[in-house]
Amino acid sequence: MNETKELKRENRKLKKELRSLSDMILLYLHGIDDLFMEEKSISPEISRKLGLLSNKLDYRNDQIRHFILNLGISAKDKERAVKNIKKARNRRSI
Repeated sequence: MNETKELKRENRKLKKELRSLSDMILLYLHGIDDLFMEEKSISPEISRKLGLLSNKLDYRNDQIRHFILNLGISAKDKERAVKNIKKARNRRSI
């Protein structure tokens, strides 16, 4: 019985760490999107390569958020998550 509680505790801890990693990926991808919007001097080739890599990372992160963390993966869900993550970070830095 005690072993089951310990496994559940470890599972919660790992999911918390995975959520943290997933949140960092969301922030990174949001930052890349902002960079593309601001910087017009990025070459088309670099832009294409970054776009492909970002799409792959976003796809894998969506799988983690949906199937493991049971979180929403719509564009609105992700935008809301980024907003909440930034808000929480600002509270911690004050």
